[in-house]
Amino acid sequence: MPKTKKAGGAAERRQRLLELTVGKWVSQAISVCAELGIADILKDGPRSAAEIATITGASEDAMFRLLRALASLGLLSSEAQHFALTEIGEYLRRNADAAAILNEAMTSISSIDACAVVEAYDFSSIGTLVDVGGGHGLLLATVLRANQSVRGVLFELPHAIDGAAALLKREGVADRCEIMSGDFFRSVPEGGDAYMMKLVIHDWDSDRALQILRNCHRAMRASGRLIVVDCVLQPGDEPDPGKFIDLNMLVMTTGGRERCEPEFRDLFAKAGFELTRIVPTATPKSVIEGVRL
Repeated sequence: MPKTKKAGGAAERRQRLLELTVGKWVSQAISVCAELGIADILKDGPRSAAEIATITGASEDAMFRLLRALASLGLLSSEAQHFALTEIGEYLRRNADAAAILNEAMTSISSIDACAVVEAYDFSSIGTLVDVGGGHGLLLATVLRANQSVRGVLFELPHAIDGAAALLKREGVADRCEIMSGDFFRSVPEGGDAYMMKLVIHDWDSDRALQILRNCHRAMRASGRLIVVDCVLQPGDEPDPGKFIDLNMLVMTTGGRERCEPEFRDLFAKAGFELTRIVPTATPKSVIEGVRL
């Protein structure tokens, strides 16, 4: 009996290693599904592999094999050689109801992140919120919609801010939000009650990140608040998607990285902030809050 148990354990370990090794095949299959728009093709009901292949200009045999693999992941279901979307598969649609919370200009992941931040963190006491490196203003618009007394300033590089005005107008918050452009390594808009950065600090090494934070410190009011939205790596061997996002930052940026709580605490302190709390959200991102010293 002990030998059988040991053999079974070894088999499970080998199977687990195999699953980890072929993970790239899974992500590639999902990527192809998204690129071909398969989820949108299936939005009105089941279709055969032949029909989908004709619409996408793909090989029928290859399409069937892709759909079969996606069904094994639970993204599709199959019956009588026809494939349909599952509830999880709905999230792959470009304009799915679950993902179309904001607008077509941003990805569904950004929409989910923005809503998760607003649900987890209370912005209501802030007078003026400056979103540093806020892109087209997706997160800021979400905050302003949920907090009618808050005013916003969207700050981004000149070439990256195109489209922000249209987004803010669509979201009904343009009258409470000013758009400003510039370089956050040089300066940021002055006079804000709180300065927010989502997925900005993780793009840079400690020296460059510190430069951005110090600029925020100089610009904010005496009782100002710092709000950083980033992954906070879990200690030890705890499972954490952020540890793989960190590997992506390693190869895709020059010095970018995800950080653990002590690293954020040290970075905040060097910039003149006290890290007061870390608020988890429903996504791998957390809200790291600091107050100006």
